[in-house]
Amino acid sequence: MEKSQGIFDLFMSADSEVFQQPPPKKADAGAPIEPPLVLIVDDDKTLQFLAGNALRKSGFSVVSAQNGEDALELFVSLRPQMVLLDVLMPGMDGFEVCSALRRLPGGDAAPVVMMTSLDDVASIRRAYEAGATDFITKPINWVILGHRVRYMIRSSETANELRRSEARNKAILDAVPDLMFRMNKDGVLLEVKGANGKDFLLPARELPGKRIGEVMPPEVSRQVMYCMERALEGRGAPLFEFSIRLAAGVRYYEARVVTCGEDEALCIVRDISERKTMEEDLLKVKKLEATGILAAGIAHDFNNILSVILANINVVEMHLGSANPDFRLLTEVEEAALRARDLTRRFITFSTEGAPHRRLTSVEALINDCASRALDKSNIEYKCIFPEKLWQIDVDEGQMRHVFYNIIVNAREAMPRGGIIRILAENMEVEPGNADSPLKAGKYVRISIEDQGIGIPRENLENVFDPYFSTKERCSRKGMGLGLTMAYTTVKKHDGHIFLESEPGVGTVFHLHIPASESWQTVGE
Repeated sequence: MEKSQGIFDLFMSADSEVFQQPPPKKADAGAPIEPPLVLIVDDDKTLQFLAGNALRKSGFSVVSAQNGEDALELFVSLRPQMVLLDVLMPGMDGFEVCSALRRLPGGDAAPVVMMTSLDDVASIRRAYEAGATDFITKPINWVILGHRVRYMIRSSETANELRRSEARNKAILDAVPDLMFRMNKDGVLLEVKGANGKDFLLPARELPGKRIGEVMPPEVSRQVMYCMERALEGRGAPLFEFSIRLAAGVRYYEARVVTCGEDEALCIVRDISERKTMEEDLLKVKKLEATGILAAGIAHDFNNILSVILANINVVEMHLGSANPDFRLLTEVEEAALRARDLTRRFITFSTEGAPHRRLTSVEALINDCASRALDKSNIEYKCIFPEKLWQIDVDEGQMRHVFYNIIVNAREAMPRGGIIRILAENMEVEPGNADSPLKAGKYVRISIEDQGIGIPRENLENVFDPYFSTKERCSRKGMGLGLTMAYTTVKKHDGHIFLESEPGVGTVFHLHIPASESWQTVGE
């Protein structure tokens, strides 16, 4: 059976073309190769000479020091590939020198071999605790010393390269914004790496040993097991998407499964919530654009017809005179035609010709006027909460008046038994680089309109701003399903954003974010 791999090895095998490390560069042909430098530290000059002579014959460069202080200075300035260190020396002994070496920059990478005539277990243990790589006992076999040193340096270079590789691999793995978990064919999680260092459903340290069905929803775990089965059988596993409702809301994910060994698989999970939101917003914009083009065409043709109707009504009115008994009927026809003309103007709001004509506007005055008109002669009160210094907005006052009026009317109709509508306005700022916000960086006035109505069913929330969508009775004459669509379109044309929260039986809150005027001043300042 194949040896079990770690997550990074599996991920590398899954994306080898992207993440495989290039082989180390070889020295250029003909370039001189510097021999490895060995630092000999011993107060015995005879041993320094013998050791140095043996190492030079084996192809090494040698530098010597008679005490610990000199050895530390030479190590810092020359950075030798290895240190041959005597244990018993005046001043700092070998154990102290070894400990000090390990604390120097780069001191943890060079092998340190301690030379000692002490062969007791306590001294050996102390040498390793000080950081020694190995030890040799005196008298030293000079014939095999060079071979032993070469092996030590080669092993150290391999270990150092492995450490560097592991550091690079860890940096790459930490930079990958994906959740990864390795599991066996029974669905038991063996190893887990959180997405961007964050936990998923449970803390990453608690996941190993659990079955996938204990962590993921049933339908998701079944899909993972199905993909793993296909992958292990060599049939290829499809990419699949799923969603999970978390405390912060619904998050969307994309997952794929790749094999590792005979009975293990790696599942790579990516959060695609931001992409999903962008796709939904783009789809909504496309639908509104298509509706706008259609509405604009109909509005222009219909407006031409109305112009003929109104012109002829005026002619007939002049001939009949106000004393004629049929004059009142003609007046009602004229009023209906004028209402129809107003409706065509609403349709044009969808088209590019309905671009806003902006002017500096007071949010307080606009909302109070819309609320008083929308709630006139109703059993509903409204309460406005504004800060002392609320920023002004640059908007098309007529279009924005229509937005607030429509939303407040919707709130009114959702409260047949009466109640209070709360309208809260506040200043807010979106910082640059905030990926969680659909708004561009800048200053906004946020207006929240909250009712105590019947609420909107969860299955209808995504369709509230769709053209001609309405939860009202079709023949109730209460609306065509265009009011909120026009509100959404108008806010978008003002570079703002509108979304809602609703809970059946509790009520609905519409949140509107309108860019603040560049002066960011309140009225009267």
